Amino acid sequence: MKTIKSICCGARGFTILELLVVIAIVISLAALLFPVFSAARENARRSQCSSNCHQIGVAYMEYVQDYDETTPAVNKCNYVPISQVLDQNPQIYSPWYYTIFPYIENWNVLMCPDRTDSFDPSTCKTAGVGDCSVANQQNKAVGGNDPYDCFDDLNPTGRCVGYGYNDGWVSDGGYGLLTPSYSSVNGDLPNPPQPMSNGPVIRAGINVSKLYSEATMIAFGDIDTKEDGSASCDNEVAWATPGGSTLYSTSKLRHGGLENFCFVDGHVQAIRMVVANYTAAGNWSANNNSLAIPQNENDAYYWCSDYKLGLYHANYAEVSNPKGKSNLYPLTSQTETCAQAVQDVYSNSIIVH
Repeated sequence: MKTIKSICCGARGFTILELLVVIAIVISLAALLFPVFSAARENARRSQCSSNCHQIGVAYMEYVQDYDETTPAVNKCNYVPISQVLDQNPQIYSPWYYTIFPYIENWNVLMCPDRTDSFDPSTCKTAGVGDCSVANQQNKAVGGNDPYDCFDDLNPTGRCVGYGYNDGWVSDGGYGLLTPSYSSVNGDLPNPPQPMSNGPVIRAGINVSKLYSEATMIAFGDIDTKEDGSASCDNEVAWATPGGSTLYSTSKLRHGGLENFCFVDGHVQAIRMVVANYTAAGNWSANNNSLAIPQNENDAYYWCSDYKLGLYHANYAEVSNPKGKSNLYPLTSQTETCAQAVQDVYSNSIIVH
């Protein structure tokens, strides 16, 4: 009987040169694929953010329907003297998101997955009240317990809310979904009326019948600002860096600058945003915040209740006077319409990449 002999081939190892070639190929592939994976993760976060906006938008519309087609009022501060601090009665202070919170009932929906800014939830506004020790006072400085000025007596999560309300293209003047801080040249008055010494803090909503269109009016969207959550161009990145530094750039915007905004009719749209410095002399100080504006000027009119019609004139002389400053807002005239304010910003701004 014949036997079959197996013939074994001699095994040969890799040379150092071959190993180096393989390693170089792996590194090259990783370098090519890493941006792809990073972009995929960012797209997932942006998609989750868009879903959050949609859910908040549904809650927002339910609120408006329940309150006779009127948008939420906002109280940016307390009704009582500051010595009677907010911690004693947190219901007094009602940011826009807390006004509609009964329709949401989930704090996580208010958190954008791309905003990781945080604060110490044991923080207190003022020491000497209840268990508000000196150590727990709100500290908005770099390294403090609330460096992004997010603490508001209501949010228990320790994370900054990711979305801000549309109080107009430029804040406080009545261009958006809130009445002006004081009287306007149109005769509008804040409700309830407030003395000028209180500042622009208590603002009534408006009836949606006054809007040019619910489909062309932003309700809220992505922001990097403090607890009163304004999505106006002069506030959106006001506290984007610890301690409220005024310097920011387009490259640092969330979602790569493609930010999500929900409109009054409930639809959500991603808008390409950029950071800009307003340069008109004698108005917007270089020490003030950078502006966050749409790359496309036509998108900026979504912050105007009258869209491009230019029917509503603000009265920023009244807004500015109580603070003794005339350069609080990016305007060249204190009675500009919203359309004029948009054109003003685009004519006098330099994009910061």
